[in-house]
Amino acid sequence: MKKVLFLFFSFLFIPVFVYAENKIDINAAPQSQLEELAGVGPVIGQRIIDARPFSSVDDLLRVKGIGEKTLQKIKDQGSAYAGQVEIEQAKVEQGKVEQTEVEQAETRSPQTLKSYPSGVFINEILPNPKGPDETEEWIEVYNSNNFEADLSGWKIQDTVGKIATYTIIKGTKISADGFLVFKRPDTKIMLNNDKDGLKLLTPDNKSVDSAEFEKPPLNQSYNKISGSWKWSQALTPGAKNIINVAAFKNNAASKPLSEIKKSDNGNVYLKDLTAGLNQEDTERSNPWFLFFYIFIYYRDFFCNSFIYKVKIFKKDKLKPCQDTVMQKP
Repeated sequence: MKKVLFLFFSFLFIPVFVYAENKIDINAAPQSQLEELAGVGPVIGQRIIDARPFSSVDDLLRVKGIGEKTLQKIKDQGSAYAGQVEIEQAKVEQGKVEQTEVEQAETRSPQTLKSYPSGVFINEILPNPKGPDETEEWIEVYNSNNFEADLSGWKIQDTVGKIATYTIIKGTKISADGFLVFKRPDTKIMLNNDKDGLKLLTPDNKSVDSAEFEKPPLNQSYNKISGSWKWSQALTPGAKNIINVAAFKNNAASKPLSEIKKSDNGNVYLKDLTAGLNQEDTERSNPWFLFFYIFIYYRDFFCNSFIYKVKIFKKDKLKPCQDTVMQKP
């Protein structure tokens, strides 16, 4: 009876041992063991290895070549399982890899911050043209450097009312001591006729120059001269600024030539010498005007300071016969 019971229990546990020995861990089994799974050959076995880790047997659907039918056969076979211990280890290893990549990224040499040239500024603005504002308004930018500047990505922005920002297109360059004119049809910037302002921004949105104005006169441009702003009837888009001078009067030439100055953006100008006659100080950069003024000034100086005597001599005598006085009338 004891022998019968021993044999009975022996046969009862043998399938369990065999079953345990045939279990295949899809997260750790070698390729040869994976090929024992239903529908898995050498190619799919290698794909299973490449796709590890798996969270469950159902996760085998991620492997190319294993569909719903093949997965069902593997599950019916009952030998495949996903080892959780191996998955946790894989996560740790993956975390180490990710951490290493982050550390490598942090230790890479940082990119050099791009710098932008100074000396580029807003130079002239026409906010209230004689013609239609929509087509005739414009903004001029000046490069005071002795080298070409790339304005790609720079921005022009108004500051009052509905804010509009124009980004200068890629490849736009301004020559040394040169000008660029941006018209309203291109910028879409509407300059208000009561009060407005402009800012010039680098691509990193840093303001490098600005201007503000109120009640612009009709068809007069706003000009930067020696760091200050002045209105002028002489519109000079793409050229050096000219500030109008009131009509010159002969009896007002009493100030020295030290009034002649040169502005920081290369505009030569002369203070209005008729300022004492209830006129505002104005400037002008006309070389012919300067020449004329210098000529008149020195002519008056010499004529008022000296008297020339002209002596008329006879052919055969050195005896003077007449004195003529030349003097300014």
